Amino acid sequence: MQDFISEYWHFLLGGVSMKKTTSTLLSMALVFSSFGALSAHAESLQKEKQFSPQLKTTIEQWGEHKIAQNVETKTTKEISVIVELQHAPLAAQSNIQHAPDLQNSNAQSYHAELKKAQEDTTKKIKEKAPGAKIKEVYNTLFSGFSISIPGDQITSLASLPEVKAVYPNLTYKLHETSKSAINEEAPNIGGPTIGAPEAWNLKDPFGKPLDGKGMKVAIIDSGVDYTHPDLKANYIGGYDTVDEDNDPMDGNVHGTHVAGIIAGNGKIKGVAPNASILAYRVMNDGGTGTTDDIIQGI
Repeated sequence: MQDFISEYWHFLLGGVSMKKTTSTLLSMALVFSSFGALSAHAESLQKEKQFSPQLKTTIEQWGEHKIAQNVETKTTKEISVIVELQHAPLAAQSNIQHAPDLQNSNAQSYHAELKKAQEDTTKKIKEKAPGAKIKEVYNTLFSGFSISIPGDQITSLASLPEVKAVYPNLTYKLHETSKSAINEEAPNIGGPTIGAPEAWNLKDPFGKPLDGKGMKVAIIDSGVDYTHPDLKANYIGGYDTVDEDNDPMDGNVHGTHVAGIIAGNGKIKGVAPNASILAYRVMNDGGTGTTDDIIQGI
């Protein structure tokens, strides 16, 4: 489980082309939004090495190198990087099928151990790279920090045995979405195209309709307009990692459009109209966001 998650972080954060930004963000969501699927298949994936050729090549290129190719290490200017630590994140260490339950004694014990290790590493980082400023700390799905640091101190930072890898804190850009795509007159092109209406009339093995009821979908995007008439009944909460508050209101419309496709329930009918929506705003009103914000959202 730990190696599986780590290899995907290498693939997603280290030196991979980001031309298809939306696809990359979707990949991150698919990999980490369903703990059950990830846990169930992680062992078999590792044994059978059923990784894509691109993922295999990326992992091989990393080898023993800790610093991603696109991290600038020759400049005295302060740059932003993501530092991964050797200590496993809480999710990987627990080998869990659901989100970490910090009320669990084993999880609490490891969480305390990880926190102590990160505090000790923070002290060592300040000794090795005095210009480093830790901005964010991660421990659930990714163990590490978001750091602002002069580029020419990154090699010293990476030399610490506690540091596993250093990635660039990239900026991502969403595809533009017109407001007409989410208004009440927009056509319901998603559901009928894939046969969703037919699926809604079917039942699962427990006799429940296949319409999303009982499911929670987390949308990691530009937020969601939770006042939209086709979404407000399904919205149950969220968080804004851009402004760091509990109001993930969408000022861009992309996230709202995605929410409508997934769980719109009104004039616009989503694929799973009775699913509950959680919104995590990681992209600003201009449609841009950073690796840092996205990791926090995930």
